[in-house]
Amino acid sequence: YFNKLLFNKISAIGGVDFLFILYSQEISKTFEPKLNRYLIQKNKVQYLQNIPMARIPFNYLMQISVKCLSIKNILLTEHGKNQLYNEVIEISKDYLTCLNLQNHTIFGDIFREIKDIPYELNKNILFDRIYTPLQYNPDFVYKMLEVIADGFKTEAIFDYSVKTYLKFCKTILDRKDVCVCYTIEDIARTTGINKSTITKILADTSEDYNNINTEFYDIFSKTNYIEKPFIKLKNGTFFLFCPHFNGISFYHVFYKKLSKIPTTISNKIGKLVEKVIRSILDIKNIAYHCGKYKNPDGTGSDCDIVIENNKKIIFLEIKNRPLSKTLEFGEDVETLKILSEGMVYAQKQCFSHALHLKKFGKLELINEDDGSKYSLLQNDRQIICVSVCLHEYLFLTDKTFSSYLLESLLFIEYHAVDPNEEAYAKKLNDIGSKLKKIIEEYYGKEIPKSREVFFDSLFRSANQIYTIVMKSKDTNSFIDLLTQPIYVMDGSGDIYSQLRKC
Repeated sequence: YFNKLLFNKISAIGGVDFLFILYSQEISKTFEPKLNRYLIQKNKVQYLQNIPMARIPFNYLMQISVKCLSIKNILLTEHGKNQLYNEVIEISKDYLTCLNLQNHTIFGDIFREIKDIPYELNKNILFDRIYTPLQYNPDFVYKMLEVIADGFKTEAIFDYSVKTYLKFCKTILDRKDVCVCYTIEDIARTTGINKSTITKILADTSEDYNNINTEFYDIFSKTNYIEKPFIKLKNGTFFLFCPHFNGISFYHVFYKKLSKIPTTISNKIGKLVEKVIRSILDIKNIAYHCGKYKNPDGTGSDCDIVIENNKKIIFLEIKNRPLSKTLEFGEDVETLKILSEGMVYAQKQCFSHALHLKKFGKLELINEDDGSKYSLLQNDRQIICVSVCLHEYLFLTDKTFSSYLLESLLFIEYHAVDPNEEAYAKKLNDIGSKLKKIIEEYYGKEIPKSREVFFDSLFRSANQIYTIVMKSKDTNSFIDLLTQPIYVMDGSGDIYSQLRKC
């Protein structure tokens, strides 16, 4: 009912006009220039503070709007459009409030019980699906494209050169405008790329307006809006809402192209993701080391990245596990499976490094690229274990939630109601069991309380690492900014908002 009601009202305004008003009156106010990001966050409050105003379900309204982009109402006056817009906002806020998907205070997070994790997971997936638009810094998107494209520069995967594709992407990502309807001539003029090549690129990066969100009828149904950055309108123009919300789709298109190469790209992409993180650290000359080391049984282990100062050792283990589709479809069991392959597996590797350090007092790292060696010494320093994934994981990177999930693996097993999904839960249980064994060996007979075990554990996206780096002055400030959420909690549930206050 709500979806149909809102669709009718937004259609009456016109999809493009509605998005422009939504951006101008609401979204633009959340932009933080120093972080180059729109801070659309949960904003939970602390004790005795006023309960915040009802939230606008931004992502939900955006998904409805792009479904009716081709509609343009020429009968309504500006006053009439604004009046109808205000009705949409009030109805949508009431709808989100009625769904009761989020506590308004931080105490729901602080006193969360392990048995409630599946329920909280499902509820937060749905909340982010309705409220939080997936967002990436356009500069980070280009950096990621640049590094990964370099790894495939000899592959003929396009009808045009990869260099041309990158030039096209950078031109669009650098635009500050929103709700832009591009023509082929506009892009040719600004990029210097010939029109026939731009036509080919747009064929890959755009979807016809008739095919956008055709199955989107309610908050649980399928959308395809983020798969490609552009929407081709019936007048032959190409609509892009905002580089921050649509820029990541340039990567989706590129990755889909790469998947057509007649070889397995998974391992190669994984290595290139590590290169992405290292190239980000290089921007501010943040010192790091990486390489292989030998275990007592003769086997080798990889240490993706280690960063240190005189007080802390930071292990970063990096994974390429995209989550967007599981969040998109509300698939909580598969989300646990992807978390097991990303966050949990990376924590297992970090704790393996920590165990080796504790046993032998050092890690002898050999860099595979240049053969150089580095001895990482323990020296009684605090060890921080950081899981890093290429893609954004929204609420899942929140310190309280990720720690609770890791803690739960010490005591319980996860199972699926649907027998067909039991394998997903088993994946999490198996990796959790291996992590538990390493922790038991690390602490011996004196295993501390579960919250202490994962007190120094974090889960971060590559985009978050990029933002932290850009906020940093040097290695020490990077370590301080990265680890601050271990000790300080606010109501935003958002690492970017915490960085704004630093």
